[in-house]
Amino acid sequence: MKLRAGLRGSRRAERWFFGSMAVLIPLTVFIGFDLLTMGRIHRATVWGGLVILISQPLRLAISGTDAWLSFAHWAVALVA
Repeated sequence: MKLRAGLRGSRRAERWFFGSMAVLIPLTVFIGFDLLTMGRIHRATVWGGLVILISQPLRLAISGTDAWLSFAHWAVALVA
């Protein structure tokens, strides 16, 4: 399996947008569930949501580095 060194231009913007949506949609559902069942947002939802939202830019920054790609090649080789 060949991995690319990173995305550039609009592809990176698309990845950021769809990655954000993949996080925001479930988080919105969790918040809605908390509000319907408890009338407030649970502490775990707040902290978990913050951790995920804050970690997203870090994950995007790391995803194109040589160290990450080396690790990814190693991990793929384990299951291939």
